[in-house]
Amino acid sequence: MTELAGVPDRYDNRPLWRTDELMRLVVTNFIGLSLIATSWYGTAGEGFVNHQVVWANLGILGILISAFGNFRHLLAGRSRVGSRRARSVPDQLHRLRKKLETGLATAPATEPDTQEIPTGVVLVRGGELVHLPTCPMAKGKDLQRLEPATTATAHRSCPVCQPR
Repeated sequence: MTELAGVPDRYDNRPLWRTDELMRLVVTNFIGLSLIATSWYGTAGEGFVNHQVVWANLGILGILISAFGNFRHLLAGRSRVGSRRARSVPDQLHRLRKKLETGLATAPATEPDTQEIPTGVVLVRGGELVHLPTCPMAKGKDLQRLEPATTATAHRSCPVCQPR
């Protein structure tokens, strides 16, 4: 197959994350978890709450560093997934267009609807509502023409076309 606007026909097999990005994730998570463990250890030795605040702040800093590293890691992967999808869409559209063109070229020509449309008011065979012949609810169905005397007494009007 050919390439369309520099887009290869096969999907990109490169990994979503580069090595430096994976190392950044490992380092930020290591630093964050080290700060959390240090704050936990430091808080365990303090008996007063006001002495534990410094250690709690250190733990919160560790959580923020880990969260930032994970967020950046996921954002890089999401960006690469989006760019791969954007590159594959023209290729998929090109294949779909080709299928449609070949399908339309080989499709048989359809014959126009030869059903004769009656005038006046009509009734779908077996139905209870009276329709105008142009009503979308009666289109393509087996219709029978009604006499005006029958229409007034035996059947209700269609709420869509409102023949009366």
